[in-house]
Amino acid sequence: MTSSAPLVRLLRIAVPVCCLAVSALVHGQFVKLADFPASAGAGLDANAIRVNGVIYGTSERGGKFGFGTLFRYDGATGFRVLHHFGNPKTDSTGTVRIQDGERPSGQIVLQGNTIFGATRSGGLVSLGTLFKINTDGSGYQVLYRFGASPTEGIFPQGGVAIDGKYLYGTTEQGGSFRRGTVFSMSVSGEGFRTLHSFDGSTGGGSPMAPVVVSNGTIYGTAALNGVASTGYTGYGSRPGPGGVIFSLSTGGDGFTIMHRFREVSNDGYYPTSGLSLVGSRLFGVTNYGGDYQSTAAIGGPAVPPRNGGVLFSIEKDGTAYRKLHDFGSGIDADGSAYGLVANGSTLYGTSLGHSGTSSGGAIYTISSDGTGYSVLCRMSAVDGRLPMGPLWLQKGVLYGFCADGGTSMTGTIYQFTLP
Repeated sequence: MTSSAPLVRLLRIAVPVCCLAVSALVHGQFVKLADFPASAGAGLDANAIRVNGVIYGTSERGGKFGFGTLFRYDGATGFRVLHHFGNPKTDSTGTVRIQDGERPSGQIVLQGNTIFGATRSGGLVSLGTLFKINTDGSGYQVLYRFGASPTEGIFPQGGVAIDGKYLYGTTEQGGSFRRGTVFSMSVSGEGFRTLHSFDGSTGGGSPMAPVVVSNGTIYGTAALNGVASTGYTGYGSRPGPGGVIFSLSTGGDGFTIMHRFREVSNDGYYPTSGLSLVGSRLFGVTNYGGDYQSTAAIGGPAVPPRNGGVLFSIEKDGTAYRKLHDFGSGIDADGSAYGLVANGSTLYGTSLGHSGTSSGGAIYTISSDGTGYSVLCRMSAVDGRLPMGPLWLQKGVLYGFCADGGTSMTGTIYQFTLP
């Protein structure tokens, strides 16, 4: 069983809008299905699941308490908030304490009628939580609050994966070296375990993406370091840009670095978008790196120049790493790329797009061997821009979420019919 994002079948509830209204480059038809309402939160998270014709997803901000929501959506009734995160409680002394989770983040998963997920803050001392909730909105429960131990991970940025009776995930910080962890816990909330602590050096650090679980092995990425010298100054003893692909058993044994980014010239680095398992190969993207590097800096001198990023693949056994495509050439989708879905040997993905004709983001296609790259649609504010998270493919139609754009500039749900 794999933990890759589940297939979502979205409902057609809006009048089709030709993709020509979205961009001058079109191969197919773009349809805005719905605008994300401000009442359902803000900061739309593209990780969603569908059951019995209903879509469930999260927003990282907004809601009654300002710390995000978990919502449901269907074409007949629209949006309804099932939970407002950050609900304050008053203890026996009259002190208001927020032990609920805040700012849901990363992948949510479904088992039976129960949704599992993570928040990157809130809990005991605002270090994150794991939660569950029934699909009808009942039974919300915080299963675990991070920060109980000095060597425990904190800030579970990538959400959770599920395999049988256990949840798996990573934390961005904390652990024995304060550079992040891999953890497991039963779906009942018992038996929380730290499976691995990242060292922040050649072993990588700061994992931020969802993990993939397959046949007793956890696969994932860590965003920082992995290479002793990154070539950028200003980080001091802190982890610098680089990153690794790693694997370990679900029992916590056999931690292995499958690939260290930037060990070869023009490799990608800073992977934060997770992996997709297609057959025996893992596919993913990096936020930066590759052949096309801009001269603009982000965040000051301690942050490297912004690059277009790369699309890569690697075998599950750690062999045959390949850089399949360099983003940011000026004619393709530029910027950090998110979301990969496969149809046979053909991959589809999205790019945020930071400049040029793809400033609103784009949908692209490429063969699994790296040939045949093509931008299918460029987006703009009219019907949604900044596509976040994975795509879903159903009968020749791609579905996804935009974090911005639409009528109220709060994001949209869209579909794109392949040519």
